[in-house]
Amino acid sequence: MGLGLSAKTGNFAPSRSVLDIRQWPLDAHAQVQVMVMCKRMFLILCAGLVLMNCGGDAGSGPPDSSEDGQPGGGPLQSGSAIGPGISIEQALASNLEGPLLVNGWLWRSGNDDPRLCASLSGSQPPTCDDPSLAVKGLDLGSYVLRAQGSTVWSDQTVQLLGTLNGKVLTVSPLTR
Repeated sequence: MGLGLSAKTGNFAPSRSVLDIRQWPLDAHAQVQVMVMCKRMFLILCAGLVLMNCGGDAGSGPPDSSEDGQPGGGPLQSGSAIGPGISIEQALASNLEGPLLVNGWLWRSGNDDPRLCASLSGSQPPTCDDPSLAVKGLDLGSYVLRAQGSTVWSDQTVQLLGTLNGKVLTVSPLTR
């Protein structure tokens, strides 16, 4: 029951609603109203869950960088996207055509091509553990990387969107 303005007294008094159990079974019009209301509540619930999940947790998804190069708040880096992504092992085993969103650690030693590594060793500087992918077309300058000597690496996993040819991931031109 809800509150409604009583025609007799002019005061707020309990009024009957379509959800009032005493009105069951409902006529066809009332059933449609209940269905529409349930659908709206379901959509609102789904939208709320999606919005709650959009924030993510630190360390998941691609790192953002602001204009001063610090994490948090800037646009996506070239070759990155948002989504769950797949591991390097899954990418290598995949028969899918087109861009793949692959998770891993960025690593480069000297002037070699950057690599997306399944893991990094615990040594300093770390080495790239297999499986790994060579990465072409990636601007490393848009990522926050640690450096020691001629080796640079990411502190967190990243996601790269690109096409896979053998063990080479070419960053998608749509995301550069």
